[in-house]
Amino acid sequence: MKNKINISELNYLTKIANNQSSMILGDAVLLSKIPSPTFQTHRKAAILLEKFSLLNLDELKIDNFGNVISILSCNKKLPKILVSSNMDTAYDQDVDLNTYIETDKIVGPSIGLNSLGLASLFSLAYILKKNNLFEHGDIIFACTAGSQGSGASAGMRGLMMKYQNTIDYVICLDGIQLGKVANQSLFRNNINIIITTDGVCNSNKLPDTIFKNNNAVYYSTLILNKIFDIDLNMRKEKYITIEKITSEKGNADYANKVKIKLRIEADKLEPVENICSSIDFFAKLISKNNPCKIYLQNNSLTPGGIIGNKEPIIKIISEIHSILNIDTHYVSQVSDVSIPISMNIPAITIGIANGGNKRLLNEYIMPASIK
Repeated sequence: MKNKINISELNYLTKIANNQSSMILGDAVLLSKIPSPTFQTHRKAAILLEKFSLLNLDELKIDNFGNVISILSCNKKLPKILVSSNMDTAYDQDVDLNTYIETDKIVGPSIGLNSLGLASLFSLAYILKKNNLFEHGDIIFACTAGSQGSGASAGMRGLMMKYQNTIDYVICLDGIQLGKVANQSLFRNNINIIITTDGVCNSNKLPDTIFKNNNAVYYSTLILNKIFDIDLNMRKEKYITIEKITSEKGNADYANKVKIKLRIEADKLEPVENICSSIDFFAKLISKNNPCKIYLQNNSLTPGGIIGNKEPIIKIISEIHSILNIDTHYVSQVSDVSIPISMNIPAITIGIANGGNKRLLNEYIMPASIK
């Protein structure tokens, strides 16, 4: 990969991209309205497949992992790049996915993460196909499935099984955080804590002892208190995120079964393993001393790693940012790039636009930042 940027070509490309901004934003709004929980992205995949079919690229398919793949081939012996954006979102099927426009914002669930990323991916393919701007090697455009939560980047894992020996770089597109370059991937383990009781608890008017003995909600508070007491030593990057708490056969006050969905992240594997071991110890201790059963389900482990700032792909992105007067900031996160980085393939995630409230119902993007 050449490190020298042709400024005139970049300016021309930027001008073309600016002319595409309305199309990009329109596509982002359209895609954000399609319910796409992890492992339920088939509707979005079908729409993206139809859109990419209009470009007449060299290969187009949905693979066995649910990824939408399209390839722009080139005979030149230049680096082969995989550019991707994930299709699944952090929202359940029943979430209201309406968007609305404020003075300088477009607001709505998944409008940035990652509807804008997908719209930008299609726009990039469109621009490169329609305009012979510069020399490039083969480019694989991939809309990935199973990226969020328990999906553990299943789609990217499938892509790497097929392409790891033939691609040179991976670039993932995130809709939010313009100037972001994520070149470090955190280790992550998704776990479920299951709390069950044997009795029937159907009234909060029962005596306290009986109420507690039959109430999984009560025991969930015990283990949560233990988790909150874990010393994370925040001089290093370590995170415990409670993603979801659900109950069965009850309500917010009492239930016979509770599931706590946790995400454990750290810059090294050992802290992730230690935190999970601590939680498992607490679960066994509470189960031993109380009339309840608490056990852990380990959903998945996502590997981590880092690529250095001297990698050509890092230098080129930083130079492009400098030319376009965009401040570059390096971050660590868990994303699809975790998989290629763990295989020693240089991979980064870059941000497309300014925005905020990531993964919340009032997530927003600022259209002016992509023009």
